[in-house]
Amino acid sequence: MLSASAGEVTASPVQFLTGDIDRDNAISVFDYDLLSQFFDTMSTDLGWNAVNSRGHCPRKCDLDEDGVISVFDYNLLFRNFDKHGVIY
Repeated sequence: MLSASAGEVTASPVQFLTGDIDRDNAISVFDYDLLSQFFDTMSTDLGWNAVNSRGHCPRKCDLDEDGVISVFDYNLLFRNFDKHGVIY
């Protein structure tokens, strides 16, 4: 969100909806695909922070930030599935 006062423009931080893994402003099958790709990955695994050829890493699929990509992450994704927009 942008705001202007006295000729000065500032930007506020943007927070994406939980589940928007690919940051395209929509929670869709593409986010589901990423979560499925990295399912059962743990923060102790070597590739946890490794970025793949599509620019994604397992860490970003850990929606509940518990160090494991599990059914609990799917639950968070499904809560916002098919929603669009960001939280300002």
